[in-house]
Amino acid sequence: MALRASFRTWAKENRFDNDAAELCLAHVVGTKTQQSYDRAEMLEERTKILRAWGDYCTGVSNVVPLQVAA
Repeated sequence: MALRASFRTWAKENRFDNDAAELCLAHVVGTKTQQSYDRAEMLEERTKILRAWGDYCTGVSNVVPLQVAA
């Protein structure tokens, strides 16, 4: 559960589309009426988000080195 919350917070802080981020988590978006009309899967946007998330999780650019106390 914490990983899903971390992803959602990261996506929001990086200004990714809210609906696309929710779909990445396999959440249902909108009311029943909205769902019946909007069947977009947003695959390109979701791919963009998940690639960026993977880079964030595996990249070294976001790692802050710790210094050993003398």
